Amino acid sequence: MQKINQLLSIWPKGTVKSTKELIAADISYQLVAQYVKSGWLQPLGRGAYKLNGDVIELHGAVYSLQRSIGLKLHPGGKTALILKGFGHYMSDTTDNFHLYYSGDVLLPEWFRSVWKNKIKSVKTEKFNYSDSGYFTDHTENTLKIKISSPELAVVEMLNQTPSLNTVTETVQIMEGLMNLRADLLIKILNELNSVKVNRLILFISERTGLPCFPYLRDAGLNLGSGKRKIAENGFLEKKYNITLPDDLKEFNIL
Repeated sequence: MQKINQLLSIWPKGTVKSTKELIAADISYQLVAQYVKSGWLQPLGRGAYKLNGDVIELHGAVYSLQRSIGLKLHPGGKTALILKGFGHYMSDTTDNFHLYYSGDVLLPEWFRSVWKNKIKSVKTEKFNYSDSGYFTDHTENTLKIKISSPELAVVEMLNQTPSLNTVTETVQIMEGLMNLRADLLIKILNELNSVKVNRLILFISERTGLPCFPYLRDAGLNLGSGKRKIAENGFLEKKYNITLPDDLKEFNIL
């Protein structure tokens, strides 16, 4: 009884623990089975458990991946910006939740089986995810997770436009980003060194009047040469030589 009480005292509500983690805490397979039979724990998918009757939201699942299992992944791009309140009117954050990572990260089976239809995993080696200054914390129901800072999230989002985000979505979210730190943004842009992203962020920040635009304009970002096609069928924006979708004309930024 003492072990289950100790376990319950350190188990945050709304989170998941893997069999491996329980074994490391000196909870044997036999004890786990006993706790399930006694109604203390419930299996969640394969190889993971939750407190009996507990509701596991996606936020709590990501907390478990980061804090309990130690996976180096984070909500990024559009998802991180929506979590911070930018473009929250556009969609539910659990609809196509973007998880970014680099290197060899294997999502556990319990996570994939429960949330496979709500997650888009984005593997990329183009960002320096070892820099802690690129991230910020986001807390829901006392559970703190690491997500992309607005500056990193913007560049991640632009890098996945139009594959994961439409240009229109990107503009809608970015027009509210009035407090971007230009120095951090420029650092991330230079590390990525994407001509498409550099042209797109200059176009959007100029047309939406973002305070960071003069700093981006004068930063000497690599703009390459020739045209860049961001939309298959659209119009050519001549200043930055990028092809944009026609539906962008509905916004008063052209």
